[in-house]
Amino acid sequence: MQLVPGQDKGGPRRTLPNPGIDRFVAVGYFTAAVVGLGVVLLAGAMASRFYVSMGDAAQFPPLRTLHSSFAAGWILLAAHGFILACLPAVTGVPLWSRRLAFLQLGLFILAGIGIVFSTILDLSTGREYLNFSPVVSPVILLAAILMAVNLFASFRRTRKVLPVYAWMWGAGILLFLWTFLEAHLWLFPSYSRFLIRDMTVQWKSYGALVGSWNLMIYGLTFFCMDRLSGGTSARTHRLWRAVFWLAFGNALFI
Repeated sequence: MQLVPGQDKGGPRRTLPNPGIDRFVAVGYFTAAVVGLGVVLLAGAMASRFYVSMGDAAQFPPLRTLHSSFAAGWILLAAHGFILACLPAVTGVPLWSRRLAFLQLGLFILAGIGIVFSTILDLSTGREYLNFSPVVSPVILLAAILMAVNLFASFRRTRKVLPVYAWMWGAGILLFLWTFLEAHLWLFPSYSRFLIRDMTVQWKSYGALVGSWNLMIYGLTFFCMDRLSGGTSARTHRLWRAVFWLAFGNALFI
């Protein structure tokens, strides 16, 4: 139960139930994530068939691009959806903006459509995880910014002590924003014209990019453990804080 001040001066205080998991947000995001996972499996199965038979080797690169892009996309989409859905249960107040959450979902869907068309039109960049037209990248970046706004605005509204996994979510989304921008430095000639500089920045940023969504996934795992333990261990256990710093350091130096 959350204690809320009464309406009148000096009046009695009333209690409101602590909101639980936002099932409406969860269903929307997980439905989209399952569709994305379906694209991952289908493209992966078709790519493996072409790779083994080599009957039409030209079909392998675009299918692999589709597979790898949607693999990263569905992980990120599911992680964001789980975090947004669980935020009310963690903070004790409703999600700061459900409308913003669904706008973010729409941007992710738009980015997925853009990746499909980018693959069909062969607008690949040759990058490992971002092998699609750079035109799609601002849509993904805006979706991540909306995620950060919703997350930290919800944190600010609560009077509770935030558990360790909330730190993981916050650090993960901020690290994602930084490394996603860093992964696009190749668009500037001062990087793309020099092979060693380009490769160094590319693989450093990709490692941290994977580390950023790993942080969010670790936080979700901690959330589940915290719920199963009665909701107290993540706020007090020193070992959990140590794991946070270990995961954060791993994300920075992976």
